[in-house]
Amino acid sequence: MNQPSLDELLQKWNGGILRGAPRAFARKLKVEEATVSRWRSGDYPPDPGLRPQIARELGVTVEQLMAAIARSKMTKLGGPSMVREPEIMLSRETGYNFLDIPHLGTVSASRFMFSFDLPPENFTTLAIKGKVGDRYAMLRISGDCMAPKIESGDEVLIRQTSEVPDGTIAIVCFDGECTMKRVYRKKDDLELRADNPAYKPVRLTSNKVRILAEVIKIMKDPGRKP
Repeated sequence: MNQPSLDELLQKWNGGILRGAPRAFARKLKVEEATVSRWRSGDYPPDPGLRPQIARELGVTVEQLMAAIARSKMTKLGGPSMVREPEIMLSRETGYNFLDIPHLGTVSASRFMFSFDLPPENFTTLAIKGKVGDRYAMLRISGDCMAPKIESGDEVLIRQTSEVPDGTIAIVCFDGECTMKRVYRKKDDLELRADNPAYKPVRLTSNKVRILAEVIKIMKDPGRKP
């Protein structure tokens, strides 16, 4: 299925002409044109209470509306370089849910302060296949400790958890700070390994380490030169 973007839905709504459609749509909904522009960028999805009205006006379901906005975001960030697949986003059978994921800013992968309760910079709507009640966030990464898997400028989607399989990239806290490393169990210890061999492994007793989250998706920086 070829999932349309929000611009394509607006163009269809405006009789096949995109020019002027955002302004006319804003007037129809009695919102600012800048608000519609933010929806079109994919960075700021509509408020949940407004989504049914938008969907009805565009002749789609709320699920299709959010998939269109997610498609707009993916197109802006480079399409195929993203991990997300818009065709999956409309499949009810896959168990995917549309969630507004808070973007909690930029962190240095080697050492940073982190909490899921940090104020978000913005929200990104993603299709997530997970359990009800799971907590997610997005982070932009700086530094090279997890390169080449995660490079400076990449974004990661994380899920809150306190248990991860060996070899998982996780956010781990000790000595009052957090780091992003692969986690390995060694008897009563945890060994934290960077992908970059320039960083030495760190081995700590398990009771001094707290796992906060696992990295479940990496979105490469589309602006990076090959």
